[in-house]
Amino acid sequence: MPRVVSIFRTGTRQFPAYALFLFLLPLGFILLMSGLEPPAEPSSRAARELAQRQTESEFVFPAAPGTHKVVRVISGDLLDVIAPGHGVERVALACVDAPEAGQKFSRQARRKLFDRVAGRIVRIREIAKNAGGMPLVEVLSSDEDINHWMLANGYGWNTPSDKCQALYADAEQAARDRFSGLWDELSPVPPWQWRKG
Repeated sequence: MPRVVSIFRTGTRQFPAYALFLFLLPLGFILLMSGLEPPAEPSSRAARELAQRQTESEFVFPAAPGTHKVVRVISGDLLDVIAPGHGVERVALACVDAPEAGQKFSRQARRKLFDRVAGRIVRIREIAKNAGGMPLVEVLSSDEDINHWMLANGYGWNTPSDKCQALYADAEQAARDRFSGLWDELSPVPPWQWRKG
């Protein structure tokens, strides 16, 4: 009997240490989890649509007719824009064919376009539509022709069409002459050839 009492007493002496451990373990886990970032993209379609509507409602801005706000830069020639009272629309820079993902200079082209227009209010003029119906546009930011700037600094090819050659042949040639951007490479592969594999 004295031995049972002795074990019980030993157990009660160690009980506060166990209690402290059992209390601190969940607390540490909670603190650790509270510092983690939430997922970047909502997982369900309904959650994504709700996030999209909230994003659109944030971009109500005082602007002249025909102006848009750039809400996302997809690549060196693709943008998501929004006009007051309208949804987000994807547009492509007319006459600019930037390197595709996986090609050299694709990240640089996207970064340069991002630096010029992301979050800014721009004027957009639709020039045509591509085969998929996406608007091909001229983008003006603070009266700077962004299409011209991208080509003149070597972050894309001038699309091989008569209209584009007439509009921007000088811009691409200036980049070639200075070996700017992708023209620093010996023989860069145009995206339309790269897409064919």
